[in-house]
Amino acid sequence: MPGFNKEISLLEINGTMTILRTEENQGQADCLVRQRGLKESQDLLEKYAKLKPQPDVGVYFSNEFLSEPPYQR
Repeated sequence: MPGFNKEISLLEINGTMTILRTEENQGQADCLVRQRGLKESQDLLEKYAKLKPQPDVGVYFSNEFLSEPPYQR
């Protein structure tokens, strides 16, 4: 691919992993989010993206499709 830069791509991937892998989901599948994190994300989307408020965060978010660790580690 023209313009592809391996070093920059690795920096982007590693930077993204710092926000995907947290103390809260350590040892779990990548991108696993706990209830508190789901609520915080939903609140931001309601405020800035005009998402319709829902009392149940499961309406918009799910961990159902994540692979079991250590597959994603």
